[in-house]
Amino acid sequence: MIETARELFFRSGFSRVTMDDLAARLGVGKATLYKVFSGKEDVLVAVVQRVVSETVGRFEYVMADSTAGFVERISFVLQTIGTLFASISPLLFEDMRRYAPHIWEAINTVRHDIARTNFEKLLRGGIQAGVFRDDLDIDLVLDMFISQIERHINPDAILRSGRSASDTLATIIRVFFQGLLTEPGRSKFSDRLDVRIPPLKEGQA
Repeated sequence: MIETARELFFRSGFSRVTMDDLAARLGVGKATLYKVFSGKEDVLVAVVQRVVSETVGRFEYVMADSTAGFVERISFVLQTIGTLFASISPLLFEDMRRYAPHIWEAINTVRHDIARTNFEKLLRGGIQAGVFRDDLDIDLVLDMFISQIERHINPDAILRSGRSASDTLATIIRVFFQGLLTEPGRSKFSDRLDVRIPPLKEGQA
């Protein structure tokens, strides 16, 4: 149920998907859905929790993989984030702003904690690998990176700018990382800093 709901919400937004739509896609009666979920907003919460859990699991897995080099690990993390943002229609960002702002606030809190924990690991790993400069004030860099993400990747900013979340993220990463990289690091990452993924179009599965 949750995977089907994620597909519908990510493609068409929250307000445009009804419990009838979800039941029809699943091939069950609407009453069956209400045995599991209290309503559509409850379904959205379950989808968000699943996405957060999967994303954190991927990060933890790759960060713990001692067989992968640092460049491979950070490239995987950036690609995972880019793919996730590209799969979400701007309609869902708009709907969360209008109809479920409290859910977005919850997402933002979790996002802040995840970003700080994992980006700190990436920074420290990159310094040890000689990819990032060793004169960085890590706490300041973390605060700057997270503030840019929170300022530019939120429903209001995305709708106001007209840029996709994926394109915005790609720009932040390209500009921000260039200031962190050593010369050897810059050459290693020269073809890996673009995390843009073609967005999923309406009606595309």
